[in-house]
Amino acid sequence: MKINKSRSHIFVNLIYHPVLALGPDERIGLWTQGCSIRCPGCTAQYAWEFSDEFKMKIKDAAAIILKRAENSGCAALTVSGGEPFDQPYALDKLLFEVRRGGINDIMLYSGYPYDKLKKEFNGILDKIDALVDSPFIEGMPSPSHWSGSANQNMIILTKDNILKDKYASFIADKAAKRKLQVVSHNDKIYIIGIGDQADTAFIKSEFGSI
Repeated sequence: MKINKSRSHIFVNLIYHPVLALGPDERIGLWTQGCSIRCPGCTAQYAWEFSDEFKMKIKDAAAIILKRAENSGCAALTVSGGEPFDQPYALDKLLFEVRRGGINDIMLYSGYPYDKLKKEFNGILDKIDALVDSPFIEGMPSPSHWSGSANQNMIILTKDNILKDKYASFIADKAAKRKLQVVSHNDKIYIIGIGDQADTAFIKSEFGSI
């Protein structure tokens, strides 16, 4: 499977603000394009291919995120995909740039298990505050509002005590309901969030990838 080894370009499907469904509080969202894992039942198959139409300079992607942060006062970012770690060099540089520019809360979704990421990409994990790991498994619904299947874990990585408490409360909130946002961007409709497996299967059957 193809991965992106570029140190100057990143494949990005979408950058959007405000995101209210992927992490605590209001956030900026970045969805990478390209995924080698390709979980059965994935609702984002449109983000599997490394299509050149989604290729952009890392500095430009960082600039868009930081501009959204400046305009909104939002300094929290959630990264999903696609598979962000299929672009490790670009991901590392992007996270460095946005951290330097004032983003102080980064949550990331990856289909790779934490042990693999810690072994191979510990330097990138140092730039992340919370990680949701492991592949999506169809037929294993999750009781947690922040994960798509029950095998997935949220690992708090931050050393900031305020963020530790915020993410711990987010994980422990059993009363929290799943949220889905329907947004329009560049003449495309996106559904943002982690839906219940039964609901997302229905939406996928009606509309295809979401």
